[in-house]
Amino acid sequence: MSYIEPMVLSAADGRKRTPADLRRQFVIRSITPNTEEEMQKYIVLAVVAPTLCIAPVFLAQSHDGSATRRPEHDKLALFVGKWAVEADFKPSDTNPGGKSKWTELCEWVEGDYALMCHSEGDFGGHPFKEISVMAFDETEGTYVYFETNNNNQNDLWRGKMEDDTWTWNKKGIAHGKPTEMRFTQRLSADSIAFRLESTAGDTTFKLVMDGKQTRQK
Repeated sequence: MSYIEPMVLSAADGRKRTPADLRRQFVIRSITPNTEEEMQKYIVLAVVAPTLCIAPVFLAQSHDGSATRRPEHDKLALFVGKWAVEADFKPSDTNPGGKSKWTELCEWVEGDYALMCHSEGDFGGHPFKEISVMAFDETEGTYVYFETNNNNQNDLWRGKMEDDTWTWNKKGIAHGKPTEMRFTQRLSADSIAFRLESTAGDTTFKLVMDGKQTRQK
């Protein structure tokens, strides 16, 4: 669909101008500096503003172009797939213990640098749904694992791999005392044996749960 702007008369010189011409004339007059100080400000804005607009695009392009795949990224492939998980919670002062089952589906995020996992089932006697992300932090030289679920529990773990064993740690504060959780996974081709341990203050690690997850084919 075409559109033609109507012609109008300008009171200044009697020449015919379109509304667009008048808008441009108004803008030009509005931003014309009246002093040398204002002129310097406009020069700075003229230089800085385009730079600020271009910078995010340049940084994004630089990041995309310089992203390098490392062997640590390839190791995440061990977790790709659908898993059936069985866990055994140990009795404690706050938990009677018991068996739990859930399923987990882990897939590559586009680019194949990180995994996103969706879990659903029974955890510690409570129904739960969870989303987690696993990636490698090149700055810290460790793997990172972030999880959040429908019970408003959000945890960030850091881990390392040695041979066939992955060890994840998470530190915090509870009742004014430092706490630490340790999650250990031992991988084989289609199964993962795991154990979760915790400590508070100066106490030794205690077993919270152990179990196994099996890859579904």
